[in-house]
Amino acid sequence: MRRSDVLLSAALGAVLFAGSAWLAHADEPAPASAALAAAAATMSPRPGVAFQVSAAPSVDAYKKQFAELISERGKDRLADTLPVILKGVIVLDVTIDHEGNIAELKLWRSNGYVELEKTALESVRKVGRFPAPSEAVRGGQQSVRFLETWLFRHDGRFRIRSTEPTEWKPTLPVAGGETRTAKK
Repeated sequence: MRRSDVLLSAALGAVLFAGSAWLAHADEPAPASAALAAAAATMSPRPGVAFQVSAAPSVDAYKKQFAELISERGKDRLADTLPVILKGVIVLDVTIDHEGNIAELKLWRSNGYVELEKTALESVRKVGRFPAPSEAVRGGQQSVRFLETWLFRHDGRFRIRSTEPTEWKPTLPVAGGETRTAKK
């Protein structure tokens, strides 16, 4: 057989196979458009890989969602209150790709406490995949990059800055192991 005959036969076979698969499902109702839209919103460009897309409209809102996920997964290391004087402040440079994977994670600022640096880095890695940043958050890029701050107490417990109120009020220890809010 000539090469063109082989190619023509292969193409015809593929068309027949695709047609039979289509006919086998011809009597099934078409999926609802809302279901299709929801599925499309969570589909990866890579076949067979689905992911959740964040509804956060801005980078700040996405950072808060990022910090809340870390806080949720790391409850064993989360501080209930923060003192006026912190043991350490760790700032990480975080890049999340369009699928929610950690594309890059590096130390941006530290007090030199290696143990606290490791805790901050591990708290991010522990989450694994984050919700994918929306197109609005990525601003047309393939990823979103931001800085996030970990605030450490002397016992190694931490809070993440994006989860703290805008006007942060540290606490002071008082007699009997209680705390009170520090005044300005």
